[in-house]
Amino acid sequence: MATILVSGGTGFIGKYIVQQLCQLGYRVRVPSRNPQKKRSFCDLSCEFLAGDLSELSFARKCCSGIDAVIHLVGILVEQGQETYKKVHVQITKNMIQASKENGVRRFLHMSSLGTRPQAKSRYHQTKWTAEELVRNSELDWTIFQPSVVFGIGDDFTKRLYKMLLFQNNPLLIFPLIEGGKSKLQPIFVENVAEAFVRALPNPSTFHKIYPLTGPEIFSLKEIMMLILEQAHLAYKIEDIPFYTLMRMGLILLSFFIYPLAALKALSQNWKGELWAIYLFSWLLFLQLLQKNMKKRLLFSLPSNIAFPLVRVAEKLIKNPPLTQDVLLMMLEDNVADSSEAVSTLNLKLVSFKRVLPDILDSLSL
Repeated sequence: MATILVSGGTGFIGKYIVQQLCQLGYRVRVPSRNPQKKRSFCDLSCEFLAGDLSELSFARKCCSGIDAVIHLVGILVEQGQETYKKVHVQITKNMIQASKENGVRRFLHMSSLGTRPQAKSRYHQTKWTAEELVRNSELDWTIFQPSVVFGIGDDFTKRLYKMLLFQNNPLLIFPLIEGGKSKLQPIFVENVAEAFVRALPNPSTFHKIYPLTGPEIFSLKEIMMLILEQAHLAYKIEDIPFYTLMRMGLILLSFFIYPLAALKALSQNWKGELWAIYLFSWLLFLQLLQKNMKKRLLFSLPSNIAFPLVRVAEKLIKNPPLTQDVLLMMLEDNVADSSEAVSTLNLKLVSFKRVLPDILDSLSL
C-alpha cells in the first residue's frame, strides 16, 4: 500500500484524514514541530517526524520514500513569526520542491473558500499565492476549497460557544458585525476528509479545483441562534441597542458610580436618612440589573465601528479573539456550489444541525 505524507496532520482536519487513511491500510507519515502531539496518534499505525516544514531540508526528509502528499498546513491568525506568508506560501513552496526532488507526483492541497486574486484579506491573498504555486507545479495536483468546517473539536463552533457562555463577557452582550448577515455553508469535517482520501487515487480529479460546502446555508446570526437554542440559553436580538446601552449603564451605576459615591458619603458623614435613600436606590439598580441580565443581547454593530475597536484590541491584547483579517472574512459570504465534488467523490453531506448537539455536548464535558 502507498505511503502518504500528511502535512498538518496533527490539526483538526488532519486527524480525521490520517484516521481514514490508516483505516484503509495506507502507510501514513505525519510531520509536526511539536513532538508532544505524537500522543494523539498512539492508537494509529503511522510514522511521526518532528521538525519544521518551513526548513527545506526537513521538507525533503519528509518527502523521501513517499507516494503522495496531502498538504493541509495553514493558520487563521498570525502569531509572532508564524505569518500567512511563511505558513501558506513558503511551506507550500518547500513541499512542492521537496516532492519534485523525490519524484513524488501526487499532490493534494488544502486551500479555502473565498481564495481569489485581489482578495481583501491577507489570509485569502496568501492562500491564492499558494494555489498558484500548486497549479504551476506540473505535479498531479488537486485543490480543495472548503467553507467553514465543523465537527467535534472544531475551532469555529467552540469559539462561538465559549463566547456565548459569557466567558470573559460579564455583560452578556454580543455584537453581530453588520447584523451577522454574511452567509456561511459549513461542511462536516468527515466529509472533507472523505473528499481528500477518495480523490487521492482518482485520476479524474487531477488538475481540478473543488469547492467543498455543506447542504445548508446559514447567516452568522442564524448559527449563533442555533447554538443558543441548542444550549437552552435565553437571548434577545435588537437592531437599535437600547437594552445594550441600558445594561451597560446599569453596570456602570451599580459597580462604579455607587461605590465611589459611598466613599464620598463616608467622608461627608451622611446621616441615617441619606444612607437609607442611598442604599435603597442602589438595591433597586441591582435588582434592575439582575432582571436585565437574564437574556443574552445580540446587537448589530456597524463595521466602521468594529474595525477601529479590533485595531485597538490587536495592539493591547497578545492573542485577541478577533483580528482585522478575520473580520474582513466575516463580512464576506462563504458559499459555493460543491455538486461536482459531491458527485465525483460520492459524498453524503452531513447537516450542521444534526451534528451540533454532539459538538456542544463535547464542549460542555
